[in-house]
Amino acid sequence: MLSIGHQAPDFTALNQNSESISLSDLLEKGSLVLFFYPADFTSICTKEACMFRDMYQDLAKAGVQVVGISPQDVKSHQAFISENQLQYPLLVDQDKSIIKAYDAYGILGFVRRLTYWIDENGVIKDVIGADFRVDRHLNFVKKIIESQQAKSS
Repeated sequence: MLSIGHQAPDFTALNQNSESISLSDLLEKGSLVLFFYPADFTSICTKEACMFRDMYQDLAKAGVQVVGISPQDVKSHQAFISENQLQYPLLVDQDKSIIKAYDAYGILGFVRRLTYWIDENGVIKDVIGADFRVDRHLNFVKKIIESQQAKSS
C-alpha cells in the first residue's frame, strides 16, 4: 500500500465507455475513493462493487467520488456496471501499470483489494487493504463520510 500523506500517482485510463480519464481530471471534481479489485463478476468483487453502489449517494453528498480499477476490458466493465446497476466509473488497467503504481499488485499477479481516499490535491488521506473482508472497506467508507460531514459542519 502507498502511505498516507504521499502524492497519489497520476494515471490515465479508459473507462467503461472507452473515454480517457486521468486522476487529475477526477480530482478537479473533488476528493476521490479509488478502489482496486481483482475481477468483474467474481463473488467478493461483486459484493464490494455493490457496497460502493449502495454507499454512492452518501459519498456524493459528502463530496466524494467513487472510481474502481481492475484489469478487465471495456466490454467486461460495461456488462458488470449494467448487471449491478453501478453509478460510478470503472477503469481498465489491462497491463496493470496503475495497479502496480498503487502497490495493489499481489502474489502471483493477483490484484489486491485496496481502497484509497485521495483529496482534491492528490494527497492520499487514508488507505485500507483487506483482500477478503469487504466489511472493512464498508467501515472505511463510513469513516470517510463521517469525516467529511464533520468537516462541513
